Amino acid sequence: MAQKAEGTQPVEVRGRLLRRSLVAYSVLVLVLSLYPDPRELIPPQWNLTDTALHFAGYLPLGVLLALALPLSARGSLGSLILTAFAAIAVGALYGAALEIGQAFVGRTADVRDAAVNVAGLSVGVVAVSAARLIRRT
Repeated sequence: MAQKAEGTQPVEVRGRLLRRSLVAYSVLVLVLSLYPDPRELIPPQWNLTDTALHFAGYLPLGVLLALALPLSARGSLGSLILTAFAAIAVGALYGAALEIGQAFVGRTADVRDAAVNVAGLSVGVVAVSAARLIRRT
């Protein structure tokens, strides 16, 4: 019998849904990152800066990555920290690869954009890690 998670869904179903969400969101970030002018896809009344778009785009990626990476069975503080660092590293590499890829589609790769990507990603990862830590106590 499948183990139950916090909600009513078995752990396997939740994990599958989470992995699919991570893949779908990663594809969305890929498409927006390599689209020639992603600003034309955003309603003009939003009036967001490039920095805000990068931060907001990578924050959910950080949440999904942190949730998708498994903790050890003990769920120790060390395991939580290792998972957080792994999620940030994976997301940072993905963001850097997309920034480099922009040079091949007529956009410019920008180190500042990559830094903001990591900042948004890190906030998402820290939020998940803090929630896990609070839940542990």
